[in-house]
Amino acid sequence: MVRSDSDIAGPDDLGDKTVCATVGGVPEQRMAKEHPEAELVSGDELTVVGQPFSEDHCGIGLPKGEVELRGAVNDAVELTVDRY
Repeated sequence: MVRSDSDIAGPDDLGDKTVCATVGGVPEQRMAKEHPEAELVSGDELTVVGQPFSEDHCGIGLPKGEVELRGAVNDAVELTVDRY
């Protein structure tokens, strides 16, 4: 995602730009491999400032009866909530 007035129209325009990617994730690996000239920063290096301006709720839809999958998703969500 870039500003509407950005000169970045796609991956080939990244050049020496600063790009945020998930640490240890596929996006970071792909950026490092495909666009080594771009400066990578992680979400861990960024911070949210000020007070939240909204609180939004969301849900994750799963097939009915998928008890094991539901447990795994719930565990992952709890870890994420605890982290932030």
